[in-house]
Amino acid sequence: MGGALMRAVVLRLLLTVVFIMAVLSTFGCKEKKRKPTALLIGTGRICGTVVDEDGTPIGGALVYVEGLWRAALTNEKGYYELSKLPSGVYTVVASSQGYRKAVRTNVSVSDGKVTSGVDLTLVRDPKYEPDTIRFIEVSPPDGSRIEYGKPIFIRGSIEYELRNSRWGTIYIFLVDEAGKRLVEGTISRISAMAGEHVVPFGRQVVIPEGVGERVWLVAALFAGHETSASAADTVVYLVGVVRDEVTFIGAEPQFGAELIAGEKTKVKLRLRCSIESVDSALLKVELMGSTRLGKYTLTLAEKEMLLVDGKQKAQEIEVELECIPTADMPAIKARALLMTKEGKKTIAASWSPRFLVVVGKK
Repeated sequence: MGGALMRAVVLRLLLTVVFIMAVLSTFGCKEKKRKPTALLIGTGRICGTVVDEDGTPIGGALVYVEGLWRAALTNEKGYYELSKLPSGVYTVVASSQGYRKAVRTNVSVSDGKVTSGVDLTLVRDPKYEPDTIRFIEVSPPDGSRIEYGKPIFIRGSIEYELRNSRWGTIYIFLVDEAGKRLVEGTISRISAMAGEHVVPFGRQVVIPEGVGERVWLVAALFAGHETSASAADTVVYLVGVVRDEVTFIGAEPQFGAELIAGEKTKVKLRLRCSIESVDSALLKVELMGSTRLGKYTLTLAEKEMLLVDGKQKAQEIEVELECIPTADMPAIKARALLMTKEGKKTIAASWSPRFLVVVGKK
C-alpha cells in the first residue's frame, strides 16, 4: 500500500478514535445523575448502508449511535456495522464531509439479534465549504525516529480555517496504529474561532514501551457542538533507538530576544549533532522569517557544512548567520536539517525557539 493511501486509511481510523474521545468528554461533562448507558455492553447489532441522493455508496462515512460509545466507518460499498449493543431503542446518525447529517430514529435492538436494513441517505449541502487543519511546523518533524521511555518535547504550530461555525475545538494527541491513546489527556486542547488562524502547541511526553513501530500525532478540528471531526491532519513518528539527531542548545542573542527591523543582525547558533546511521552528513542551518499568518517560509540566511562522525556520540557546533529582519516579519526561527551528504534525504531536523522582530530602537 502506498504511503499516501496508507496515511489516508489510518487517518480514517483515527477520526473514529477522535469521535469516541469527544463523546467520552461530552458524557464526562453531563450531570452525574445521567444514566451511564455508554458503559453497557450487549450482544445486539445494527447494520446497513450509507448512500447519497443518487444511491451511490459513500465510503468513509461516520455512523454512530446517540447516547452510546459506538461508532463505525462505512467501507467502500457504504456498508457499516455497529456491534455489542444492549437491548433498547436508539437513534442512528450518519455524517460525512460535504453532506447534511442523516438520522434514523426508533431503531430497535435485541440481544443476540441483528437489526439490518438501517440505511441512511446523505444529502449534499450546496453551501458546504470544508473546514481545514494542517501541521505547518512540528518538532520532531514528520518521519522522525523517537525513543520510548525517554522524555520528548513535541511542539509546533497548526494552521486551521473554520468555515462552518463561529467556534470550535482542536484536539492534538498521540495514538498508536490501533487507535489507542498513548498519553494521558491531550498534547493540547485549543479553542478555535471562525476564520483562518495559526496557533502554537507543545507538551513534554514519554512514549510507553510496546507501542509498535509507529505512532501518530493527530490534530482534529471539531466545529461547534459537533461530535465528529470536520477536519484532521497527522504526523507519523517511527519508534526505536534514535541514531541521528540535531538540537539547538543556545544562541547569541538568546532565543526570545528582540531583533530590530531593518538592521543587519548577526546570530550565533549552538547545536548538538549526533550521526550514527551514516559516516558523514550535511548540516544545513537556516534563519526563517514568519509571515503575518505565522508561517515560517521566508529564508533570510543559510549555511551548510559537512559533518564526519569519527566515532563521536555527539558534536557541538557553532554556526553564525547574518540577516536583516523586516517590519512585516513578526518573528524569526532557525531550522536545522541533518541530511545525507548528497542532500537528497533528511535524517534529522529541528526548529529553534523564536526571536521577536520589533520596529524602532529598544
